[in-house]
Amino acid sequence: MSDQALQVASVVLVDDDAAVRQALSLYLETIHGCHVTAVPDLKSLAAALAGAGTPPALLITDLKLANGESGIDAVNFARKFYGTAFPALLLTGDCSFSLPLSSAIPVLHVLTKPFEFDAFSAALGDLMQQRPPSDLPR
Repeated sequence: MSDQALQVASVVLVDDDAAVRQALSLYLETIHGCHVTAVPDLKSLAAALAGAGTPPALLITDLKLANGESGIDAVNFARKFYGTAFPALLLTGDCSFSLPLSSAIPVLHVLTKPFEFDAFSAALGDLMQQRPPSDLPR
């Protein structure tokens, strides 16, 4: 993936595991030059989106969040909040999880944990290439 694709991109990361939030934030900021807003749950996501003003270039979320919350709920909430289907990456440790081929969730990739950072970067690149040109960060 070209580092240009994510340079200065805003990324929202939703994961209830503080160590995962910290590691992925550090990776995205250091390797890809992203601005990362990392939150643990949907309530924090709502507050972060309200404060941001513009949609992120990318949303990354764990599938299973604390208190029965879901990463799919996070994606749907954020997209509804902004009224646009920006790219999203769903992370899961559930090897049996897959989205139906007829999924009504556009521009969404699923990456199974544990993953190599090369696979993570490749998924990010694929998602950013699917982003409509008018939505690319300037």
